Amino acid sequence: MDHDNRNKNRAAVILAVVTALVLGSFLFSVRGGRQKALPVDQLLERAGLGEEETETPAQDARTVSRSASEGQRLRGPLDVSDVAEAVMPSIVAITNQSVQVVESYFYGRMEIPSESAGSGIIIGQSDTELLIATNYHVLEDADTITVCFSVPAEDPEAVLAPALLKGSDESKDLAVAAVKLEDISPEVYSRIRVAALGDSDGLTVGQKAVAIGNALGYGQSVTVGIISALDRELTVDTASQNFIQTDAAINFGNSGGALLNETGQVIGINSAKATAMGAEGMGYAIPINEAKPVLDELMNRKTREKVEDSSRGSLGIEAENVSQEAIEIYQIPTGAFVSRVYEGSAAQAAGIERGDIITKFDGVRIDSAQTLKELLTYYGAGEKAEVIFQTSRGGTYQEMKTTVTLQELQASEPEEDLPLDSDYQNPYGFSWYDFFW
Repeated sequence: MDHDNRNKNRAAVILAVVTALVLGSFLFSVRGGRQKALPVDQLLERAGLGEEETETPAQDARTVSRSASEGQRLRGPLDVSDVAEAVMPSIVAITNQSVQVVESYFYGRMEIPSESAGSGIIIGQSDTELLIATNYHVLEDADTITVCFSVPAEDPEAVLAPALLKGSDESKDLAVAAVKLEDISPEVYSRIRVAALGDSDGLTVGQKAVAIGNALGYGQSVTVGIISALDRELTVDTASQNFIQTDAAINFGNSGGALLNETGQVIGINSAKATAMGAEGMGYAIPINEAKPVLDELMNRKTREKVEDSSRGSLGIEAENVSQEAIEIYQIPTGAFVSRVYEGSAAQAAGIERGDIITKFDGVRIDSAQTLKELLTYYGAGEKAEVIFQTSRGGTYQEMKTTVTLQELQASEPEEDLPLDSDYQNPYGFSWYDFFW
């Protein structure tokens, strides 16, 4: 008997140690985001969109957008099926098609087409566009964006529409896509809805939560759970922010979809999940109250299309990312650090010098060199843009404003990442990737 008890005690100790090791190695690792997309015909089939008619009375999306604060006029807590039925016309599936550049030892530089899936929420409408909120990482590097509306249609292809990037904020992992109203069929247009945005500041732990999104790229699915925790501060891809934690299942493809309360109001934008060994039921959403001001700013930007390289605009600079350590130690403003200004360039003509830090371009906040590089792909040569930058010419950083007329990107000029200029000694001692624009 003593021998059996000793074995049981030994087993219990081993189990406790293993459990401690697993929990100790927990790592928040993967956003619930881009997932390889299914072919369009399979996406439509799995989404359950066909030729059947709906018994729900048609409602003009324009009317809903004017009274979005009233939402779908849901009264009191509803059954999950009621929430899903009311909100589904406000949720879209997003397909991101891009080209990934891969360097191969044997084959050199190769461009490989890539397709991924995510979700979005219809949050507003202008006179010419339908506006859709999603995550930055859902639209990241997109060459072509396709939206699939979650409403029935006589022609299944009618629920698909091309979209453009309206604006994005990488640090907040938020973006807005725009679909031209002329690209939406009248039948689909009459059935889509603008989502009602709720109040994430009034949430309580234990409150019911419903998640809707394009899980695994299979089409819209609904999961339910509770608010597990509030104000969860997490760091994803070096950016830290507060999240709502929920045990409603959030999977790859759910990114950009809606986390809803019992009355069908959007209380969060699903963004991430924990995937470490032993982690289960730990999904994260950006609180809608924190997302609102960012989305409002993105919605008011001018919708742009990417410009062909042959007519793309250039500042004529090289720039670096500034690390968080350098910002804290040297009190450097966040932005794109200008490490080189080319002779006769657009930047030189506008008064930008080496050592300056670009913090805004055409009203868009610049938090890294990569952000500036990506933004410039939407501007053509000859366009004028206001640039705000910080300069330390007087010993301390001062904000300055100038207008730049973008120059042509010369064929002989490098477009790839470049090493830091050998003749320039960075006074802050950091050396990251350079970009030329």
